Amino acid sequence: MPTSPHFVFKSEAFPVEPGEDAEVNPGVFGKALAGWLADELRKAGYEVKGALAEDFGRLVELGAPSGRLYVAASSTDESATEWRVFAISEQGLLTRLRGGPGASEILAGITPKLRNLLVAHPGIHDLQEDGDVDDA
Repeated sequence: MPTSPHFVFKSEAFPVEPGEDAEVNPGVFGKALAGWLADELRKAGYEVKGALAEDFGRLVELGAPSGRLYVAASSTDESATEWRVFAISEQGLLTRLRGGPGASEILAGITPKLRNLLVAHPGIHDLQEDGDVDDA
């Protein structure tokens, strides 16, 4: 699945709830971060359809002009203070055949918004951006 660059940063602003990793894998956190992202993306005009627990963390599902769009949020290496955020776009065959916006275009639209949200949060520091949009 195509993904945006990964944003990795440090923050103590997203406290881990006791037992939250029981919904994902042991030592994987991100429920508070996903909740914050959902709220901020809603304020930015995105339709937030919900949040899901996945093995690697949390997914915030967003309305997309075509296909599916998610923002992934998780801790890194069992840390409760280092985080990773990135977007994932799934485009079906019919969307591609009809000439709808491709995954790269959709990801290119949300990537700067994610970057701006993270930069604007006063509790986030050491923000790094890892990689370009991946069309795999």
